[in-house]
Amino acid sequence: DWSSDVCSSDLWDRHAAFTKDMFVAKVQGDAMVPTIPSGAYALFRRTASGFDPNERIVLARDAAVHDPMSGGSWTVRRCVYIAGPNILEGRMQCVFELRAENDAYHAFVVKVNRPEELDIRAEFVGVVG
Repeated sequence: DWSSDVCSSDLWDRHAAFTKDMFVAKVQGDAMVPTIPSGAYALFRRTASGFDPNERIVLARDAAVHDPMSGGSWTVRRCVYIAGPNILEGRMQCVFELRAENDAYHAFVVKVNRPEELDIRAEFVGVVG
């Protein structure tokens, strides 16, 4: 039972204060190693309107994502803003990359019309177990 592993340890004493907009999820796979070990319990904070995901580790969802660890369109990655629309270069959308910390994995490229359309559900706060 994950709750006894996580809740009974001193791990709770070493993370940010827990608030009602936070949750714990088990992260599978080694794409985010060494920051998030495979099988670790990670603390996330739900994002609000106006959240800037650039250079942050996030829980994201997009049809362009086919993460073999999650089996679908959800992933935990570092979000990096690449470029905005530029008619002269023929780019009509904002481009983001969702990057793994482990170089063995490729980045997911996500294109949206406006940055606020990027589906970021939560920001990684820390590992708790």
